[in-house]
Formats: sequence, C-alpha cells, structure tokens
Amino acid sequence: AQIAEIPAQTIQEVVENARNWTNEKTVQICVHMIRGNLSATEAGVAMSRVGEAAINSVLQKVSENFSEKFGLLEDGGIAAVVSGEIASKSDTTLGTELDIYFVYSSGNEQYSESMCRQFLKEIQSYLRSNILFAPDLAEDRQNSIYTLVSLSDQHNLESSDNIRKLIKSRRIFTYGKSDFGNRFDRTRQEILGNQDASLDMITSTPAKELPPQINSVLTITESIEKGIEEVEKAAAILQLRHTRHSPEILNPNAISVFELAADNKSISRELSEQLIDEATTWRNLAGILKLVATDNFAVETANPNVKSMIARSCGLESPDEMNATIADLALRSSTAVDRLKIADS
Repeated sequence: AQIAEIPAQTIQEVVENARNWTNEKTVQICVHMIRGNLSATEAGVAMSRVGEAAINSVLQKVSENFSEKFGLLEDGGIAAVVSGEIASKSDTTLGTELDIYFVYSSGNEQYSESMCRQFLKEIQSYLRSNILFAPDLAEDRQNSIYTLVSLSDQHNLESSDNIRKLIKSRRIFTYGKSDFGNRFDRTRQEILGNQDASLDMITSTPAKELPPQINSVLTITESIEKGIEEVEKAAAILQLRHTRHSPEILNPNAISVFELAADNKSISRELSEQLIDEATTWRNLAGILKLVATDNFAVETANPNVKSMIARSCGLESPDEMNATIADLALRSSTAVDRLKIADS
C-alpha cells in the first residue's frame, strides 16, 4: 500500500504509520539489492522516494492539525527543505542522517515559528526506531528554523560549508501561499549566484591524502568518502561558476549537475561522463557497504559470496575488478577539481 492509503486519525498514528511504512519498504529494497535486482544507486533512488513520501505525510498532517486549531496562515508561507543525501533523490542509504530545515516569511512570526517547531518535534519522533534514517536529526539542524532574511544573512557570511549545504538543498514541502515555494527557490538562487569568495574557498581547499592501501572496509570507507567529497566539490564548483547564467544547474544531485554542465557546454561531454562514472561507482560502493558492513568487517576476509555480491551490486564482475576499480577511481577522483581547472583554462 502507498502511505497515503493507510488510515490514520491522529498525528501520532500518522508518525507511526510513516515509520512502519518506511521500515517495511526499506527492507524490501534491501532484499532486492542483495538479490542483485537493484544496484545500490537504484536502491538509493527508491529509498529517497520512500523517505520523502513518509516525511511529507508527517508534515502534511501537522499542518492540517495546526490549521484546524489556530486557523490558516494569512500571508507568506513555510517551506520544508532537505539537504545532503536525500536531497539528491538518489544517494539515500541505510542510516542516512536527515538534514532538514524550515524557512518562512510571514507577518505572523509566532504562528510560523510554532508550526515549524511542531514539524521538528514530529519529524524527530518519526526518526526513532527508523531503519532508513539515523535516530537523530543532523547535529546542526536541531533548531533549524529561518526566515528568508536570516537564511540570506547566514549564507552570505560566505562560509564554504554553509554554501555547500545550500547547494545540496531541495524544497520538499510548502505550506501557505502558493507562490512561497518559488520565493524560497529564488532566494536560494540569488544567494548562490553571488558567491565568488565561496567559489575561491571551495576551489582552493586542499585534497586529503589518499590512504596508503586499500585492504579493509575502513580503508575502503575512507576512500569512498574522499571520492564522494571530490566529485561533490567538482559539482559545487560548476554550480557556483554557472548559476547566474544557468540556474537549472542548481540541482542537489551531482550526476545531474555534470549532465547539465555538458549540455550547456560548460565542460566537455567526455569530462562529464568521467565524473558521472566516478560519482555513480562511489555511490554504489557506499550503498552496498552500508548494507553488509559492521564495525569489524574486512573485505579481504569476508565470505567470497559477500565480496562477489558487493562487486555485482556495483556493476563489476568480481572482487578483483572491484579492488582495481577502487584504486583507479581513488586516483582519478583526487584530480576532479584539477580537471575542471584545465577544462576552464
């Protein structure tokens, strides 16, 4: 059943239904991934859709109940915005940390603040005993309520971390006036279209040194994290560089960014395909390792069937090919930003 078809009367029932439905669907997706019916990237798309649908059901019920008690918001609106893995629509994995914040603009500040706090409370409740998401909101999102003005002020401080979070943001729910969602999108575009200093900071951030060898899940995990960081940095550079003339490039999904950059002739099709291949393979590896790895798990000492499953889930024929691919990708991804600089020269 789809989540909208599950009967519920109270907020508590909606939250519980959303959590149970999320867990049920997540288990089904994992089974398909283990059987080889879905790649980790395909599973990430499915998990992202499940998580977003469940979150929306909770937010919708909260807004309905709040409006019944206190009336409708007469002007302005509230937007729920996710950042990070779930915002990309494809990168959600088991234990993803939910990064969600709320932005409003209204003459009734108390009303808007109160509704946002109710949103946060019920979302936190939804995360308890949740298979898909980590049990707590992202650490710096515990009190994440902004006005459009304060959002601009915070991000105009030109912190590269703040800017990269805004780049990786996507609005998933809007309450209030029908045009408020577009107002948030325009504000986000304006902030990111005027960030030359942040572009310089992101571009000049030194790459971390590669691990000396890749022989355990810890080392592989470090390599995956570094590889993802490098391709995401390349996507962020393209977005900040071309937002003013190509606002459609403000997509939180790195693969979509590389595709759009090639379509706009900002980079060559060859470079785009290289970066897409790297991003896809790193995400596949991250997704499957989240499914099978424990703290003391080591790939080299794992059951041969487990190693083969990891490789197949990444579209690779054997563990040996997987090891070679990781080594090659680690070297290539470490030069992603440099390749953009060469392409731009």
